[in-house]
Formats: sequence, C-alpha cells, structure tokens
Amino acid sequence: MFSDTFAHYHKLNAITRIDAQPTLRIDETLDALVGMRWFSTLDDASRYLQVKVAESDREKMALLTTVYCTN
Repeated sequence: MFSDTFAHYHKLNAITRIDAQPTLRIDETLDALVGMRWFSTLDDASRYLQVKVAESDREKMALLTTVYCTN
C-alpha cells in the first residue's frame, strides 16, 4: 500500500557530507528572546531551516515517485 512512499538513499548517503549547521531548538530560541524589546522574522513560512544546495547537486536532492517528482 505505501511502497511508493519509500526511497533508497544509499548512493546519496555515501557521497553526502555531514551537515555542520545546527538544528534550532525552540526552547533555546525562546530563551534568547527573554528581556528583548524587539525581534524579527524573515520569511519563516517558506525559508525555515533551508540549506543552500549547489545547482550541480540539486538533482541528487530530488525524490521521484510514481505520483510526482519533488525537491
């Protein structure tokens, strides 16, 4: 039933470098705002935690299924 939703990433994992960017924790982020008067957000809805990928590597990030292709 769900076989189309699984992908094999063995080849991609073999050439992927470990991401050195930290994952944000909401509790640490909120703690950093304590006592602050101002804070801003920058396009959180569509850019949250996105990492730049070189144009030549974008095809490696695509996910092809029998229904659609997305990256």
